[in-house]
Amino acid sequence: MTLAPGTRLGPYEIGVPIGAGGMGEVYRAKDTKLGRDVAIKVLPAAFAQDHERVARFRREAQVLATFNHPNIAAIHGLEEADGAVALALEFIDGEDLQQRLRRGPIPIDEARSIARQIAEGLEAAHEKGIVHRDLKPANVKITPEGQVKVLDFGLARAFDTDAGTGSGSNELTHSPTLSRHATEAGIILGTAAYMSPEQARGKTIDKRADIWSFGVVMFEMLSGRRLFQGETASDTLAAVLRQDVDWSLLPKELRASDRRLIERCLERDPKKRLRDIGEARLALEAVTDSARALSGPTDAAPGEARQSRGLLSMAMVAAVAFAAGVGVGSRFNRPQARADSSRLTITPITASGTVISASISPDGRYVAYVESEQGRQSLWVKQLAGGQTLRLVPDQSVFYWGHTFSPDGNSIIFGQKSAADPNGGLFSISTLGGSARRLLSDMDSQVSFSPDGLRFAYTRLRHPTPSQTSLMIASADGSNPTVLASFKEPEYVAGIFYGAPAWSPDGTKIVTAVGRLGKPGAETRARLVSVAVEGGAVTTLADPGWLLAAQAAWLSDGKSLLVIARSAEQDQRQVWSVTYPEGKAAPITSDLGDRRIVSLTRDGRALVSVAQLASSGVWTLPLRGSGKLTRVGRSITDGLNGLAFTPDGKILYTSHVGGVWSLWSAGPDGAERNSFLTAGRAQSLFSPTVTNDGTVYYAARTRAGSEIRAASKDGSSTRVVTGDIDFSTIGIAPDGKTAVFSSFIAGSDHVFVMPVAGGPRKQLLDSPAFLSTMHPSGKRVAFYFINAEGRFRLGVASVDGGPLLQDLPAEVTSANSRLALTDDGIYLNTVPGDRANVWLQPLDGGPARRITSFDDQLIFDFAVSRDGKTLAIARGPLIRDAQLITGFDTMTRNETR
Repeated sequence: MTLAPGTRLGPYEIGVPIGAGGMGEVYRAKDTKLGRDVAIKVLPAAFAQDHERVARFRREAQVLATFNHPNIAAIHGLEEADGAVALALEFIDGEDLQQRLRRGPIPIDEARSIARQIAEGLEAAHEKGIVHRDLKPANVKITPEGQVKVLDFGLARAFDTDAGTGSGSNELTHSPTLSRHATEAGIILGTAAYMSPEQARGKTIDKRADIWSFGVVMFEMLSGRRLFQGETASDTLAAVLRQDVDWSLLPKELRASDRRLIERCLERDPKKRLRDIGEARLALEAVTDSARALSGPTDAAPGEARQSRGLLSMAMVAAVAFAAGVGVGSRFNRPQARADSSRLTITPITASGTVISASISPDGRYVAYVESEQGRQSLWVKQLAGGQTLRLVPDQSVFYWGHTFSPDGNSIIFGQKSAADPNGGLFSISTLGGSARRLLSDMDSQVSFSPDGLRFAYTRLRHPTPSQTSLMIASADGSNPTVLASFKEPEYVAGIFYGAPAWSPDGTKIVTAVGRLGKPGAETRARLVSVAVEGGAVTTLADPGWLLAAQAAWLSDGKSLLVIARSAEQDQRQVWSVTYPEGKAAPITSDLGDRRIVSLTRDGRALVSVAQLASSGVWTLPLRGSGKLTRVGRSITDGLNGLAFTPDGKILYTSHVGGVWSLWSAGPDGAERNSFLTAGRAQSLFSPTVTNDGTVYYAARTRAGSEIRAASKDGSSTRVVTGDIDFSTIGIAPDGKTAVFSSFIAGSDHVFVMPVAGGPRKQLLDSPAFLSTMHPSGKRVAFYFINAEGRFRLGVASVDGGPLLQDLPAEVTSANSRLALTDDGIYLNTVPGDRANVWLQPLDGGPARRITSFDDQLIFDFAVSRDGKTLAIARGPLIRDAQLITGFDTMTRNETR
């Protein structure tokens, strides 16, 4: 039905026509009641006269009108008058994606942004059981500001002849997804090209049909070419069903993760296709992620393992932290008993400063290593003799969970996780390159092979229950994964991320580190245990009082092992030797580098390790107007464990000097620096905050766990506010009445509030939540959390509990992620593709705005002044490289005599 300008449909006054298609003609119109522009879609007369179809359409429109999403064009109303049926839709200015594609391929970053927003809209609809069924470029609008709006959600189902029966329809002339060329009847130029194979065959469809169409649209954006096309509808549908995809049309610079995402969307078998569009959304967000976020301790300095929360969709916080060596104190040397290291020779292997893990081949000829920079990780192999390097896997937004060579040296077995695959899997790739092959899913460490190479051992976290971790055995091809031994909180199998169990040379036992989480009445402690391969009996091999232990590796004679561990007298993880079966432990290395990884050659004469160093300085800069960056502190450890503003505008920050942690205060210009409080040698402190009356609160960690403490105004005395907290961040209301913090229960971190003066703690959210911060009013709290679908979110809640006030998409956190909740929004330093800057996230869900303009280094922490005029930041470099160590074998042989 054609409408003349000025025609009235209910409160809507028709204007000029703006489009037409298989689902009717579209007009720009004026809502005379609300004074806004709308789009009026008038349905074809043949449909309007079908009362059953109109009734079904009315029901669909009612469902669609019940939800609102920024990437979906809203339905304002449904009008029926004089035989006409029309929808009042949100009017969106801008061009549609089909018009944009007429100008050629879309640049990769722009295409990712568009695809991510499409995925967000689809995800919101799918969660409500609404399938689009007609996703195509013409149904995607892009506003001048770059916001994407998906049109015509659910309308295809309303029009479908057989929608009421649940079966598909193969009567193409009746399908609203097919639009004919204006002059050449029968030539299909519309949605046939975007139909899923099951839709083209007339089979029952579900949300996976939208995922196929999404993949087709993403391919077309990147290539500038329609993926499936033909002269007739039959030709087009035949191409959909049988034509091979020409992957060479995609840009050569496209990341492998992007191509893999499209491949998973374009699986013709729905059972093999990407299962949920939310996985695509996460993958696209992760592509631009700076990505230390999901990488466990790969890019972090302080509190490394805190970033495991998001990726693993759980919060085995303290357990993972001690397993990986949490705390900046582990990165700086202090006087200690030195090992006899005169025989050691340490040779650099890499010099990029970005190497997070390394392993040496059994014959000592090659070293595999992972580089991580600005959230993208790549796998390399280097020939030690000649120095030649080969990149096995290009840089992409995935996160390697350790790697090792197969016993024959022909393959590299690596763990890998991603936003779309948070539980991860073990993969095998040839040392010469090629495609990686998935061996198994769900792992939390690298593997250790049995002497015959037929099996390997590895670790699983939160398995078989949320409060347990397990030592697992599987066949070398990944089949038959079996629990050998499990440990229950407060104990846990250590070696997560860069650790691994160690299968003995005689094949009868597996040695692994087991940690104990510090709780009131129980010290933080780590020991080395031996687990019998037959029967799983567990015996303690060594318990020298380590704070933590991670990876272990056997020497070839079976009489000793090398272990990554840290004692109470050490500020960093080092390589230790442990004799077998005596369990005598002694440090092998003692240097400034905080060590991770111990990978041995078959003859046990050479090992590869990764050493890392971090430094940080505290700086201030104005948030409004112009002004210079000003250095506040003068130590290279300033602010690594936190900083805060005092009521009078000074900066309170942590520092690590002379082997002990302390709190310092200084003016915002760096003047009047004074030591405020010094912790004991066996303690660390972090996350300081100051209330209106000048009382300083901070979190302290000892071997018995972590607690919130309050210091007197001169710092001369302290008192405990509460114990049994997570070691990440705390928040205290400015009036000093309420505390917010995380605590580890039931296998996850949760956010709690409690009166500072004492009283019961109250859990704010059922979901795992962490990194909380208090609003200056003391009435609201912001935090990261994981929702019921396992998605990472940013939430704001009242301190009194109740429903979330804000629920925003978020990146998975890094160890350095911080939040500050203000009236302006949420300040944060974890956004896609950037960990070097502070951003402001509006509470309405709009795009974050960058506040600082740094090009490199990391932001370890930040704070916003009470008046909102000044930003304080702790930032600096983190350097990590692989080293070859020899000469230790003589030392270990002497230990066993």
